[in-house]
Amino acid sequence: MKSLTATERNFLGTIQKIAFSNPYGEECRQACLDFSNNKIAAPPDLLESASRQVDQLLGRLKNENNMDLAQYSEEDRWLLHHGVLFLCLNRFKSGFEKLITEQFRQGSLNVPVPFAADALGMMTRAGMSSEIAQRHLAFFYQIHRAHYFLNRTLIGESSSMMKLRHDLWNTIFTYDFKLYEQFLWESIRSVSTVFTGESGVGKATAARAVVCSGFVPFEDKTMTFVEPFTDFFKVVNLAQHSGVRLESELFGHQKGAYSEAVENYQGVLSRCSSYDVIYLDEISKMPDPVQAKLSSVLQFRNFTPVGGHSSQSFAGRIMASSRVSSKELVEAGQLREDLYYQLCVNEIHIPPLRQRFKELPDEFEMMIRHVIRQFTGQDSDNLVGRVIEGLHDHVRPGYHWPGNISELEQIVKKILLVRNYESRPLNEN
Repeated sequence: MKSLTATERNFLGTIQKIAFSNPYGEECRQACLDFSNNKIAAPPDLLESASRQVDQLLGRLKNENNMDLAQYSEEDRWLLHHGVLFLCLNRFKSGFEKLITEQFRQGSLNVPVPFAADALGMMTRAGMSSEIAQRHLAFFYQIHRAHYFLNRTLIGESSSMMKLRHDLWNTIFTYDFKLYEQFLWESIRSVSTVFTGESGVGKATAARAVVCSGFVPFEDKTMTFVEPFTDFFKVVNLAQHSGVRLESELFGHQKGAYSEAVENYQGVLSRCSSYDVIYLDEISKMPDPVQAKLSSVLQFRNFTPVGGHSSQSFAGRIMASSRVSSKELVEAGQLREDLYYQLCVNEIHIPPLRQRFKELPDEFEMMIRHVIRQFTGQDSDNLVGRVIEGLHDHVRPGYHWPGNISELEQIVKKILLVRNYESRPLNEN
């Protein structure tokens, strides 16, 4: 049996951590420092150098007829396997980024993957089966989408925002990617998550980042991923519905189930594929009988429409939001204990703006720039300066920001429209 040298083993182990550990965690940070000899390198430079060195190592082993993975121990085989995956992940980086952009443009249409044959060929030539290669192509797409959504839709570099990204990455891939790729890439879709935080902090944005980064299989017959990630996130605002209407919206109803049920209706649970996620906004607004029914859905993965007699299966995933922790909701009698154990497997807290600005004052300008870019479609130093000037006399250092991001968005738009802004508490007459 062939074996890698200690140096080769350490090198490939470091590469594996750089590529597949949580990029916002200590393990990845230390691996990057180890690779660059404790010098802080820009990510593009580090990845380019790492790819070049991995390519050289694998090329040398191939020339020495040492790339038959079956000849190595399980540990060495796993390291070589991930060396190939690292090369493939980074070689097609621009292709994946273009694919994400094109999927946004195409909306609900599946987008062909023009580089799929090359990527799959690279993996199968290294000894992977077609099934494993296709699964890893889907992992690569998932990793690139996670980077996209966690870095482009969540703005800020404060310690609390970096922790949020770290926690969201673990929600997508678990704390151990090896565990995820071997056992959990399918079953994780049944795990529910609750997002907590004050009004306006961006709970739905964080949830959408997780949902749009979910695993989507690759279909070799069509050379596409089986479903577009743009359709996965389905929001139900619980405050908009009450009583039987909320039950109907979630579970559907049969004609004649109640006075307004003039025809059969498919609820949102019926319309979910196995990749879709239902986001229940403000779970405390859900009446107790509906909570009991939802708890049963999460436990048994089936439900019965209002007025119906036949059960239907539920293939999707449930997420929810709350302004306070789920334990506080249980203590206040606003969340059933049985639903708590089914729904609150994972809980993510979204930090308020005042905490973020206290940790990193520069995040204030980052957020203003982001809001302006979203509002105008342009990155303008002139507009950023105008907004900061308009805020100067009315928003003092240490301002509480009770409305968080929603309040900041309102302020930016108002200053761009009428030049100045004067803060006024909502309870002021």
